[in-house]
Amino acid sequence: MYCDWPVLKRCCFCMPLRRGVLVVAYLNVVFCGFMVGIYSYAVDVIARADLVYKGMTITLPAELCIFIYIMEMGFNALLIYGAHMRIKKYVKIYYYYAISTTVASFLMFILELTTVYHSFILIEIFLFGFIGLCIQVYLLILVWSLLNKLEDDGPHVYENQLHQIINGQAKVETNGVYNPSTIPNNAVIV
Repeated sequence: MYCDWPVLKRCCFCMPLRRGVLVVAYLNVVFCGFMVGIYSYAVDVIARADLVYKGMTITLPAELCIFIYIMEMGFNALLIYGAHMRIKKYVKIYYYYAISTTVASFLMFILELTTVYHSFILIEIFLFGFIGLCIQVYLLILVWSLLNKLEDDGPHVYENQLHQIINGQAKVETNGVYNPSTIPNNAVIV
């Protein structure tokens, strides 16, 4: 059976796809910087800390937590650069990294669910883990859609967002002329 990711045209139903991926990547960089600061403080205070990573919690040395978030920040910076410059290779590297972290988070989620015996903690782990996995899968779908868009478009194709809203198409040919099949809304067809 063949299964493929859905291709999204907009991020969160309101922003253009590339801009939405950039906003999410910038927010991830800010969050990772915040978490590096938190775990840096934890190095001085305690030796082991609970790593909260994409909705999952696991107890690790604080130095390892810092390394994980710095690595996450580096891959998000790679996504930002690749999306800004429309470099498919960098976006694809981030996509494979995101798939591997999603699989690792899912395995941690299953491990946590099987080791907890208290019902309140089980509900909390399930809610946070499920929400974290849903956000990760949505980001994967956004990056997949951006990769498809970058592969379909050439390096000299520009976005016309008004044209996309009106007619459902966003491509402007490389010479700057709109698609000749576009008919204005007030035109009378005989």
